[in-house]
Amino acid sequence: MNTAMITMSVKREYWEHKVMMFWVPLVMFALFVIAPLLTWLFADSGVFPKVLSEQFLQHFSDGINSERSGMITAVAEGFISSFFLLFMMAAFLAQLSYFTNCLFSDRKDGSIIFWRSLPVGDHTNIAIKLLLGVILVPACFLLCATMLVLTASVLFSMLALFSSLVFDISIWSFLTQSEVLGSIGIMWLMIVPLALWLLPIYSWLLLASSAAKKAPFLCAFAPIVILLAVEYWLNYIELIDSSYLFNMFVGYFDLRNVVGFDPYSFDLWNVLSLTMGKVSIGAILLSMVFIAGAWACRKYLPDNN
Repeated sequence: MNTAMITMSVKREYWEHKVMMFWVPLVMFALFVIAPLLTWLFADSGVFPKVLSEQFLQHFSDGINSERSGMITAVAEGFISSFFLLFMMAAFLAQLSYFTNCLFSDRKDGSIIFWRSLPVGDHTNIAIKLLLGVILVPACFLLCATMLVLTASVLFSMLALFSSLVFDISIWSFLTQSEVLGSIGIMWLMIVPLALWLLPIYSWLLLASSAAKKAPFLCAFAPIVILLAVEYWLNYIELIDSSYLFNMFVGYFDLRNVVGFDPYSFDLWNVLSLTMGKVSIGAILLSMVFIAGAWACRKYLPDNN
């Protein structure tokens, strides 16, 4: 296998989707940094004046130095989880767009003819697109989320340093109790179980992108909507008395059916274990069928629309 050709294919995917992989997460990062600063500079009663108030600093000192220091960890995990959740939701939308168009656009603009002239097979191209979609796209968003969390941690550390001049605040206690680095590490570990859990969606979109002659998004979602509508109609006229497909879709994404689910818990290790609990062998095998179908469509369908 020509490593240079694989490297070129990876770079090509990045060049073609640079806006989604680079600029979108970077703009999100900039907005989360700039918006509070603008609030502080132009608002009469912004967040930062309240943060720097003597009453807040006193509570901050009491929270760090008290025996009930678990509050700092809970607040930090909630803070980190909120930011990472926003970025992961944006990453998921970006992944939907990527998988829906990555194979379709090659045929639409005719570039598939050029790329087939290179010593990289269709199976390798699909594998590269799949790995980049499930790993690189969320990693780009997670990287910006990590930068944002670290920036916020630095600001809070500066706040602790400033407060320690007046109040009895231990910076080391603040950094150790917040467990910032550990929480960030857990969020990065979630990339693989999330990828395996959502692999059926990604592979189905890849199949639709490879098979569609027009409107790959419609090709991906129309069959599902039609099947659910037919099932609902059959239930309505009482030909069947179950909603198997609807319950299957809802159950696959419902975390409540995982043992140990706690909707009020901010324990990131618990979230990681729940995500891993949603991974099933059947879903992975189904994904392999969809991926094989995407390869077959790319190999045997006409090269253009």
